[in-house]
Amino acid sequence: MEDQDQAPLPASATLDSTVEHISRGEITLSWLTQDFQEVPTDNSLSHNTSLTPKYQRYSHKLLWPRMTPTIKGYFSNTVLLGHVMSYPQMMCRGIRLPPFIFPRCILGGPVAFDCEAQGAHMCLPEILAVCSSMVDLFERRTPANSGFVWRTIYAEHSRLRREFASYGTERQLEAVQAIVIYILLQAQDIDSIERNNAKLLAETLTDIGTAVYMKLEHIVVTSPVGISRKDWMLKESGIRTVCIIYVIQLLLDIIFTPNSPKTCGAFGECLVPCVRDLWEPVSNREWSKRHNEFYPRGESSGVVLNFDTIRATAYTEEITYPLADSAAVCPPEISSQTGGNSNSSARASNESPSDTHTVITEREKAADGLTRTGLSQFFQRGVDSAEWRVFTEAELRLVYIGTPTANLAHLVRLKWLSTPALHLPHPPLRPPLPWKPESVWGLTDSLDIANDTACLPSQEVRDALVDAFFEKIHPGFPIVEETLFRKQYRDRNKPPPLLLFQGILLAGAHVCDHPAVASSRMVVMRTLFRRASMLFHLRHEDDRLHMIQAALLFTWHVENADTVCGGSYYWLGIAYRIAYGMGLHRNLSPQASSRLPQWERRMYRRVWWTMFQAEVFSSLEHGRPCAVNMSEADQARLEPIDFAEGEDEHINEGVRFEYCSKNISLCFIILQILNINSPSAANNPDPETISSIEASLAAFAFNLPNTTDFWSCQLRMHYNMALLHLHRNGSSPTEAAHVPDANAARELCSDASQAILASMETICNRGWTGQCSFTGVAAIMAAAIQITVDAKSSLTQGSALLALNAQDRLVRLLQCARDLEHYWPSAGAVHGLFAQLSGELKNLAKSLQSSSSSNEMEVEGISGLGWDWDVTFDSLNFSVSTDFNTNDWMNDEWFFQ
Repeated sequence: MEDQDQAPLPASATLDSTVEHISRGEITLSWLTQDFQEVPTDNSLSHNTSLTPKYQRYSHKLLWPRMTPTIKGYFSNTVLLGHVMSYPQMMCRGIRLPPFIFPRCILGGPVAFDCEAQGAHMCLPEILAVCSSMVDLFERRTPANSGFVWRTIYAEHSRLRREFASYGTERQLEAVQAIVIYILLQAQDIDSIERNNAKLLAETLTDIGTAVYMKLEHIVVTSPVGISRKDWMLKESGIRTVCIIYVIQLLLDIIFTPNSPKTCGAFGECLVPCVRDLWEPVSNREWSKRHNEFYPRGESSGVVLNFDTIRATAYTEEITYPLADSAAVCPPEISSQTGGNSNSSARASNESPSDTHTVITEREKAADGLTRTGLSQFFQRGVDSAEWRVFTEAELRLVYIGTPTANLAHLVRLKWLSTPALHLPHPPLRPPLPWKPESVWGLTDSLDIANDTACLPSQEVRDALVDAFFEKIHPGFPIVEETLFRKQYRDRNKPPPLLLFQGILLAGAHVCDHPAVASSRMVVMRTLFRRASMLFHLRHEDDRLHMIQAALLFTWHVENADTVCGGSYYWLGIAYRIAYGMGLHRNLSPQASSRLPQWERRMYRRVWWTMFQAEVFSSLEHGRPCAVNMSEADQARLEPIDFAEGEDEHINEGVRFEYCSKNISLCFIILQILNINSPSAANNPDPETISSIEASLAAFAFNLPNTTDFWSCQLRMHYNMALLHLHRNGSSPTEAAHVPDANAARELCSDASQAILASMETICNRGWTGQCSFTGVAAIMAAAIQITVDAKSSLTQGSALLALNAQDRLVRLLQCARDLEHYWPSAGAVHGLFAQLSGELKNLAKSLQSSSSSNEMEVEGISGLGWDWDVTFDSLNFSVSTDFNTNDWMNDEWFFQ
């Protein structure tokens, strides 16, 4: 780039002085507005070009350097990137390895390696040794053999991906480290990125990295006195590997999780790596001395890096989110017409993005991470711990597992041999709170709060949110009169009620595909929920029906991992209390005696029956009391006329009446399932009642639609959920005495889980995942539990093939959970837990198959099997009796006791 009007910067110019010149406008960096098509050089500096807003986005080119919001950020990224890109070459040059791979020759062992004399590390284990050879091959490539080199590297990647589940923890970590090196190699050869399947590298690192990360449990790791250096090395290498994964996705345009690019998902936090003195390759005696000096009482540093918080800080200082900030201002056509203080309206409509800036706080980031990891921590450490204070005492929570219908109760039964306790320790749901609130969602004064609640997205985004709600949610969730709302939406003088408006925008954000929303969905929903819920708690709305509608709309948002003071069960409980107070449960049919106008009667019935469906499914999922008491309600069932809208009372064809009607009928059957599992009836179920419920479900199944649209798929999924919840208690030997045919119950449960999988795969493959309500997460978790039980049963019968088939179904189901996580963060918790169990099941099945092929298995028992069942089931993390006898092996009932 030519620059003849100004002398170049002096050679002695420092970074700070250069930035000072740039900040005064004396010099600009035009290449920051490009997509990094070439490496910037000193000649890129120019006075005549300006820094455009284009710098605020990423390059959107896989594995290319990310755009940076500041000049200092660019220089920092360049230095860091150059350092990180040198790691692959360190694998095959000299004796200095990348700082997340520890040389084995220092640890000693049966084979002594003199790596220093050799000038290279001959001690590398197989996976890393192959990786070193791949790097050497890459370094020596030519244009003629470049394709062969990459095919070889990706073949090794495929092998690691295929065999990963059969590795132990140490080899799994080595596989993660090797994939990191391969990703860095691919980033160095940007011309081949499009030809190669580079995205698969990221997916592989996500899958295997998450599994290893959860196994090592970095966040709670300690360093007790006397810990072996090998164990310490394994944990420390894991910590450093997680850190380098974060650094790579911060510097390069790649995300190793399926979540919003503003979060780090499974790699959300990690302990700070140790000091250099402990990582240096010194003798074991010297290392022990240093370790005892740094940790005299055996404790670790305890300092946790929250990557999501760091990332949010880095990208919120100068980059605004598309909806939550610059677009989230009050439109003049609405704010100026809604009455109230004119000065406030003027300020709200004209405020700059910084006035309404949405900051994702550290607490929110930590809470989001706990939403995704709390379930795994609970299952791994809280379920079978003999110590009540297994989690941090100051932050300990307890969890009520619910009645036998609850998914959580059956999850606990995977470990408990007897009836589990009702209350168990649970990890914290959110970070500790100060005694005095420091802010309200980041807003520090009442004026900000008042203005914030009235802020709306830009017109384009707002239209997309409203359309998305009525196209994808409203057909099966018809709690709003669409004709009236759209009329108010178009009227500048009489806009929709603010609480209802914000609630619809919130629900619409759940399913909206607008780029400004889809790229930051969780941030957008958190912002809209903040505004809508503040309006709700401020009691700004006078119409109590709007309060009910808003509470129902709030069920489309997961605030955090707390399902007691938040989530669907909480908001539905509030909605029901208001509804009972208003009399929505009483007969308001056209023939009933009431002075309410017909249009209001219709809306009352629509809200009541929609609320009824959501409440029943929420109670079924959580195993908690249902707010519905049909003995106190005589509200008439929905009819097509209830969806008449407008002055001409035309029927809204967009509403799926058949779906709503059939789902209501199914909910009446589910109410019976809830009743037979209540505390007063669960210990003595009536076989005749169960048979009656089975008959009702069979009659319902005959009328299930055969179409493959979303609402038909969801209805079939709901039906199979009910079938599974009815029979999965009876499929356990502890309950078999009360069930006429326990084997039939097991088969029905297995079939139901497969049907749920089929429905979810259809929904995901056709792009309908966002339309799933919270029942989608409940269905996936119920099916995952059942498939795990099926795999366990197959293993006890010695059938490795059946166990592998079940494990394959679990993998397919977890892919659905990963897709659903984009919309429901709680699906990430289900995926994280069962992904680990899936790998362990596959490993166990392969081991069993190998043992079966080399040992003659007798039908009478397992005396000839030659298998260490204690070690096997310890690794699988299930509490199972190993006291076998001939009858036990044939019957397999011991497995469920």
